[in-house]
Amino acid sequence: PTRGEAVLQIGLPASGPLRAVVYDVRGREVAVVADGEHAAGWHRIPWRTDVAPGVYVVRLEAGGETRTQTMTVVR
Repeated sequence: PTRGEAVLQIGLPASGPLRAVVYDVRGREVAVVADGEHAAGWHRIPWRTDVAPGVYVVRLEAGGETRTQTMTVVR
């Protein structure tokens, strides 16, 4: 669970485009936290969680792959 700010830690094996989007459980886009070229290596991307408490889905797209992860925001 997170409160206030979450940090997405993302490792990229090669440089290229990275897109990280947060959705609510109804599938509505809440925030785009990363969208652009990133170098290879580890990245820490902050997201200010000024949203209603609940469960959110983070969708990461990079290197031709897509991954999702859930995140719980509490007050």
